Amino acid sequence: MGDLPSGVVTFLFTDIDGSTRSWERDAAAMRSAVTRHDAIMTEEISRHGGFLYKHIGDAVQAAFPNPIAAVRAVASAQRALTAEPWPETGPIRVRMALHLGDAVPNAAGDYNQVACLNRLARLLATGYGSQSLLSDAVSRATANQLPTGIGLRDLGHHRLRDLLDPERVWQMTIVGLPDTFPPLKSLEQFANNLPIQPNPLIGREAELADLVDLLTKDESCRLVTLTGPGGVGKTRLALQAAADVLDHFPDGAFLIELGAVSDAGLVLPTIAETLGVREGGGINLQASLLEHLSSRRLLLVLDNLEHLRVTAPLVTAMLAAARDLRLLATSRIPLRVAAEYLVDVPPLALPPARSPAPAAITGSPAVRLFIDRAARASGDAIGEASLPAIVQIVRRLDGLPLAIELAAAQTRFYAPAELPRELDQRFRLLSGGDPTAPSHQQALESTIAWSYDLLTPSQQRLLAKLSVFAGGWTYEAARQVASTERDDEQAADSGIHALTEASLIRRHRDADGGSRWSMLESINAFAAHRLDDAGDTSAVRERHAAWYRLLAAEANEGLDRGDQERWLTRLETEHDNLRAALAWEMSIAGAHPQLPATLGRFWRTRGYVSEGRRWLESAVAQTVSDPVLHLVTLNRSGGLAIDQGDYTMAQARFETALDVAREVGDRGQEAELLNNLGVVALSIGELARAEKRFAEALALSTAIDDQQRRLDVLANLGALAHYRGDIPGALARYTESLRIGRELGDLQGVAETLMNLLLLLAPFPEYRDRARAFGDEALRRCRSLGDRIGEGLTLTGLGFIAESEQDFTTAATLHGQSLAIFEEIEDWGNVARATGNLGSVAIDRGDKEAGTDLLRDALRRFDRLGEQDGIAISLEGLAAATDAPERAARLLGAAQRLRDEIDVPPPPEGKRRHDATMGWLREELGGSLDQIMAEGRELTTKRAIAFALHGVQDPLFADLDEVLSDL
Repeated sequence: MGDLPSGVVTFLFTDIDGSTRSWERDAAAMRSAVTRHDAIMTEEISRHGGFLYKHIGDAVQAAFPNPIAAVRAVASAQRALTAEPWPETGPIRVRMALHLGDAVPNAAGDYNQVACLNRLARLLATGYGSQSLLSDAVSRATANQLPTGIGLRDLGHHRLRDLLDPERVWQMTIVGLPDTFPPLKSLEQFANNLPIQPNPLIGREAELADLVDLLTKDESCRLVTLTGPGGVGKTRLALQAAADVLDHFPDGAFLIELGAVSDAGLVLPTIAETLGVREGGGINLQASLLEHLSSRRLLLVLDNLEHLRVTAPLVTAMLAAARDLRLLATSRIPLRVAAEYLVDVPPLALPPARSPAPAAITGSPAVRLFIDRAARASGDAIGEASLPAIVQIVRRLDGLPLAIELAAAQTRFYAPAELPRELDQRFRLLSGGDPTAPSHQQALESTIAWSYDLLTPSQQRLLAKLSVFAGGWTYEAARQVASTERDDEQAADSGIHALTEASLIRRHRDADGGSRWSMLESINAFAAHRLDDAGDTSAVRERHAAWYRLLAAEANEGLDRGDQERWLTRLETEHDNLRAALAWEMSIAGAHPQLPATLGRFWRTRGYVSEGRRWLESAVAQTVSDPVLHLVTLNRSGGLAIDQGDYTMAQARFETALDVAREVGDRGQEAELLNNLGVVALSIGELARAEKRFAEALALSTAIDDQQRRLDVLANLGALAHYRGDIPGALARYTESLRIGRELGDLQGVAETLMNLLLLLAPFPEYRDRARAFGDEALRRCRSLGDRIGEGLTLTGLGFIAESEQDFTTAATLHGQSLAIFEEIEDWGNVARATGNLGSVAIDRGDKEAGTDLLRDALRRFDRLGEQDGIAISLEGLAAATDAPERAARLLGAAQRLRDEIDVPPPPEGKRRHDATMGWLREELGGSLDQIMAEGRELTTKRAIAFALHGVQDPLFADLDEVLSDL
C-alpha cells in the first residue's frame, strides 16, 4: 500500500443500493453478485490509476492521484455494472460519489484521519442506485477536461447530514445510462430546523453510533438525556445524532434551544413556537401542543435543560400524549423523569501517557480535534514535531472539546510547542479559585479566561456586552448595543471578527441567509460575570432593550405596509431577544414598558396568545400613568382575550381603552376600539350591538381618513351581512375593502378579502366562475404569504363550489385538505367547521353513517367553543342524516330556535340540503310537522345537543352517555 497517493487526493466511495433487502431475500445469490461486483470495481479502479484501499461490506473506497482519472473510472464502472447480466439477483445498482482534499495515508494503508472523507460519505448517502455524484471541488477540478460522452448536471446546493455549509452537488451524466433520479436525499427533503455547524464533529464515532441505535432500535428509549460537564460537546453530538436518524422520523427532527430561556414558563411557548403550534378555539397552548404531537412521529432535541428541571411535568405529558415521540435532551444533570435513559458524554479520549508512537497520537480523538481546529485557525498543517506538545495540551485540558477548540484557536499567535507553557501559567493564575471545582470545570474556565486575556481591552468589553443577547445577534444589533463613546461601531465590527477567530463566538446563517452570531452558554456565563464586574450590566441591558423597542416598532410599521411575512419572520428570529428585553423593561420600577403593546400584533398573528396575555396583563398595571401607552396596551390585551374566547375580559379591556382614547383624543385608536367591540358583539351573537359599533367605527375612520381601519371595519361589516344572509350587502362591503386593500398595498388584506368573496359567492351556481377566480387568486396569495388560515379557508370555499357542482369527490378532497391545515395550526374553530363540511359531503354522497359521526364530532367541538351558529349548522346537518322523520323535525326545530335567537339564517351552502330535508319531512309527517318542530324549539341548547348526540333530552345524563358510548 506504499503507492497510495498523498497530497490532494480524489476519493471514490460506492454503495450497492438496496443490498440489505437483497441479502435477506437470497444470501447465496447476493454473495455471488457481490463477488462479481468487487471484481468489476477493482478492475475499473486499477485500470484508471486508482487504488482500492478498503472494502466495507459491499461498499468500496478508492483513492486517485488526479480527479479526471476518478471520473473516468466511475463512468467505466457504471457502464460495466449496467452491462453485466446479473442472472440471479437482478440488476445491481451502485451509487457512487467523488470528493477531493488534502490527505496522507497512514502506516496501515488507510485514510481514516482525512477530514474530507466524512463529507464524502454524507454526499454518497444522498444518492440513488446507478447515480454518480461529484462535490463542487471535483467539478471545478475537472472543468473543460471531461471525456466525450460524460457530462455534469448542476443539482444545486444541498445540506448534507454532516450539518456543515451546503455543498454544491453535481451529477455525472453518462451517454447510454439512466440520468433521471428522484430529488437527492439531503436535509432539505426532511422536516427539520437543524442549524448549520461551523466545524465537523470529530472523535465521537462510537458515541454517535450508540446514540443512533438508542433512538432507532430501542422503542423503550423515548427520553434520552445526554449528561456531562459544560463544554464536553453534548449539543453537537445531539444535533449530529438527530441528522443521522431523520429517515426514522417522517415528521421531522427539531432543535428546541432553551439556553436563552430563563423562565420555566417560557419552555412550553418555545417548543410550540418551534413546531408552529398555536392556541385556538379556547384550547390552551399545552393542550394544542399535545394534540399536535399525538399523531406525529418526530424527534425533539431539548438543548440545555439543566436550569429548567421544573419542566419535568411537561416532558412527562408530551411522552404520555405521543407514543411515537422521541426526546433527546442535553443537561449537565439528569432530569429525574420516569423512563429517562441517561447517557454520560465523556471528554474525548486522550493519547497514551507513555511515549506513544505518532500513529497512536494522531489516532486520539482529542488530538484529532486539536489538529483540525488548529489547522483551520492558523492555516498551517500541524507537523509531527508538534505532536508531543499537543499531547500535553489535550491532557492538560482533560480532553474537553470546547477547551481544546479555544486552545487551538491560539495557534494564530503561538506555535503548538509554546502553548503548554502558556496553559500552565494560566492554571497557576486561577488556582486561587474554587479548589473543589471539578477538574473539567477548572480546565474550561482557565481556557476561556486565557482566551479572554489575549483579547484587546476593546474586544474584552465587546465580549462582555454581547452576553446580554439571547438567541444570537446580527452585526447591526451588536453595533447598537455595544457602541459607546469609548467603543465606536468600527470597534464593534473588527471585534466581532476577532472574537469569531478566537472561537469565543460562532457565526451561522439566519432564515434569510444573513449572518448571525451566537455564544456558547459556558462562554456567555463567563462574559456576563465580566459585565457585572465592570458595573455595566444595567446600561448595556437598557441599550439592548432600546434596540429591540425600535425593531418592534419598525416591524409594526412594516406590517401596516404589507411586509407581513418578512417582518413576522424577523420578529420570530428575535423572539428570545425580545423576551429578554421585555423582562428587563418589566423589572424596572416605575417604568412604562412599551414592548408588550408593540408586540401585540405579532403574538396574535403567530399564536403566542397565552404568553402575550401574561406580558400584557402585567403591562396594563404598569402603564396607567401613561395614557397613550395604556390604551394601546389595553387594546392589545383585549385582542388576545378574544382569541381565547374570553369575551368578558375583552369587552372590559376595550371599553376601558375606549374611555382613555376619548380622553386623550386619539381618534384612530377610538375607531379601532369601536371596531373591536363590534367583533366581541358579533362573536357572542349580539348582531344589533355589533352593527351599531361597526357603524360608529366606520363613520369615525372615514372622518379621520384612516383607510387601514376603514378596511378592517368594512371587512367586519361584510361578515355581519354574510351572517344575516344579505348577499348584496356583504358583496358591497367586501368590494370596498378590496379596493382599499389594493390602494394601500396590503397584501394580506387583499388576500383575506378575496377569500371572503369566494366564501360569499361559492354556494351560488350563477356566480361560480367569478367565485372560482377569486379563490384561485386568494389561494396563490395566501400560499405566497404563508397565510395558513387563509389557505385553509380558501380551500373550504373551493370545496363549496365543488359541492354546488355535485362533484362530491373533489369537495371531500378540498375539505379534507383544509381540515389538515386547521389541525396542523391548531385552529379549533375551523377544525370544527371543516369536520362538519366533510360530514355534509358524506351525507350528499349517501354515506349517512360516516356523515353522522363527523357531524357529531363537529357538534361537540362547537359546544366546547360556545359557537351558536356552528351548533345550529350541526343540528341541521344531523337532521339531514337521520332516517327518523320525527327526530329530524325536532332537530330542525331546535336549530331554528337558535337561529332566531342569534338572528342568523342557515348558510347558503346548506340551503339545498335544508330544503331537501324539509320536503322529505312534509311528505312523511304532513300536518304534524309544525307541531313536532315546535317541540324541538322548546329544547334548550344543552338539551338539544344531548338529544342530537345521544337521543335523550335530559342533559343530566349527556356526559355519562357520551362516556358509555366510547366504551
